[in-house]
Amino acid sequence: MAINKILSVSHICCAIMDLTGIPTPVIDWTSNNLPLAWKNFKEHTDLIFNGALNSKDEPTKCTYLLLWVGQKGRDIHKSWNLSADDSKKLDTLCQGFERHVEPKSNSVFKRFLFNNIVQGSNSIEDFITQLRISANDCKFTNQEEMIRDRVVM
Repeated sequence: MAINKILSVSHICCAIMDLTGIPTPVIDWTSNNLPLAWKNFKEHTDLIFNGALNSKDEPTKCTYLLLWVGQKGRDIHKSWNLSADDSKKLDTLCQGFERHVEPKSNSVFKRFLFNNIVQGSNSIEDFITQLRISANDCKFTNQEEMIRDRVVM
């Protein structure tokens, strides 16, 4: 029993050391743009999984993901009725969260927001960057043309 406790503490210490200095990924489940919040969260977790936690097995990475999504994310996860095997697959978990956040995207509203972005005191580079980021959610058939039109208008 004492040996198991020592191994568990050792395992936790190694995991903590693996992430020293790396910001913990956090997703804002109340975001007005949940798909973008998920995309940014996923990008952050992918960097950690492919970097500091690269040597960890897939079930361990799933555990990290479920820790990082918080209680709301775990509640969402519980609603999926996954098999024990699927619950240990990182791609399955990520696809489930992507499906959960996707319906909250409204391209008509996103186009409204895109068309109301103003340059203000921002540099032209910052303005165009802001337009590019916003345009990703708008489902334009020709995104570059829409950005060009917004800069010219």
